[in-house]
Amino acid sequence: MDEEEEEVGARDKKGREQVDGVVGEVEEGRKEQERQRAPARAAANGSDEGEEPSVMAGAPGQQASGGEESERTNGDGGLERRASAEADRGRAVAAKKKRAKAAPFQFTMRDLELLAFLGRHRLATAEQLQRRFHLTESKAYARLRGLRARRLIRHERDVPGPGIFLATRAGLRLSDTDLAEASFSLATLRHDLAVADVAIELEREGHWLFSERELRRAIAEGYGEDYRIECRESGTGRTLRHLPDLTVNDPDGRRFTAVEVELTQKRSERTRSILSGYRSAREGLQGVLYVVPSETARRRIEGLGRKVGLDGRLQVIRQGEAPGPALAAIGRVAGEHEREREQRRTAAERHRQAEEERQHRREAEFRERQEEIERDAALMREEREREEARLSNRFRRAVRGY
Repeated sequence: MDEEEEEVGARDKKGREQVDGVVGEVEEGRKEQERQRAPARAAANGSDEGEEPSVMAGAPGQQASGGEESERTNGDGGLERRASAEADRGRAVAAKKKRAKAAPFQFTMRDLELLAFLGRHRLATAEQLQRRFHLTESKAYARLRGLRARRLIRHERDVPGPGIFLATRAGLRLSDTDLAEASFSLATLRHDLAVADVAIELEREGHWLFSERELRRAIAEGYGEDYRIECRESGTGRTLRHLPDLTVNDPDGRRFTAVEVELTQKRSERTRSILSGYRSAREGLQGVLYVVPSETARRRIEGLGRKVGLDGRLQVIRQGEAPGPALAAIGRVAGEHEREREQRRTAAERHRQAEEERQHRREAEFRERQEEIERDAALMREEREREEARLSNRFRRAVRGY
């Protein structure tokens, strides 16, 4: 409750500051308009006072020419008013920008989320951050300027396009992101930005993601091996370990969908080995979502998936398509497979229980037979003892008679 009250108070404070800023802008614009119009009104008053006697005393022709002059003056006055209004608006915009630059930077929870996003996904452009956090262009750049001024992010301009942003060590520490400071390579920049695009769409749809950086940290700490697959290449016989670019995790954390962004075509043997690794992965894997740049690449991946037997759990979309429907299809297929596995587990459990019951019956029958044999043996022993006692008595009587 304390955090909620603080957040509500922060929002209220920010709203009051925005309202005060707008009111200040309106008041400043009104005063500026008054200052602009004061000389014109003074000149108009002086002109009217000086010309009124001559106009009133003039002839009708002079009055007509005075009317035409008045119309021209009114037309020029309209142009002047419009120009003055445009100037007022320009000055208001300039004053607003000046106040925005001079206003103190106030850190928000959204800034922490932005830093964490950069730390988890390595890098992003301003446009991507604008889409991810629902910011206007001016607000996005204002937040980025403030974070950069405090050395929480860095801006790399020596790249194709408008530049990229990365979180610094201080930014990662502030956002409580337990990852090392990221670096980038021009060779993989296009792939990294494409992965960030897919992550943005998935997070905006409400999915829970792990990035490759987070998966590597989990493996290093000893609890992320389920996300890594083993790929055996048929041509070379090598066994390689592979991590997906992203994972989409279920809320319970027991199942996940791997996401692969493939913008450049790999060798068919390499792609087939990756798909085979996903087919033989642990039960926690629901399926694989591939993001490719063209329809040709889509057909190629789908064909390889059918060859390795992963077609039902493999979905391929083109870059820029919404991933939601593909993930839903994977979820449906995974649900069917889960139901089939549950049915097999149930049947196996029933078979096991039946076997245990049969074994128990056999053991009970065996015990009964053993008990019967022991009873028969006891009777035989008793009969033998009685016979021995009878013979012993007869022998003793015979000895005494002799």
